[in-house]
Amino acid sequence: TYRKLGRLVARAGSADLEALARKYLLELMGGLRNQATPGKNANVLQHIMGFIKKDLSAVDRQELVGLIDAHRAGMVPIIVPITLLNHFLRRYPQEYIQQQYFMEPNPRELMLHNHI
Repeated sequence: TYRKLGRLVARAGSADLEALARKYLLELMGGLRNQATPGKNANVLQHIMGFIKKDLSAVDRQELVGLIDAHRAGMVPIIVPITLLNHFLRRYPQEYIQQQYFMEPNPRELMLHNHI
């Protein structure tokens, strides 16, 4: 979906803007229909972990992998491994990762609504 949207944006200067906007909105809504699953989330978490895994001790790495696997199995909500990742990212900053919305999935006001 992101690639399709990128190609549409690239045509913004040379195509009918209104038609392009309509097509962009349809593609965006189609992409938003793809629901996140614990398995897909775990895959993203593992990729994020890859940015800092060399900095982590074996014990820290094992704890993080355990929480990611527990989320994949439906045993803990996604905010649990995200919180630990954010803790490690404060120690070992990765600007690219820290800018991702994935790392702050909910407004702070709604954090108490995280549940299994």
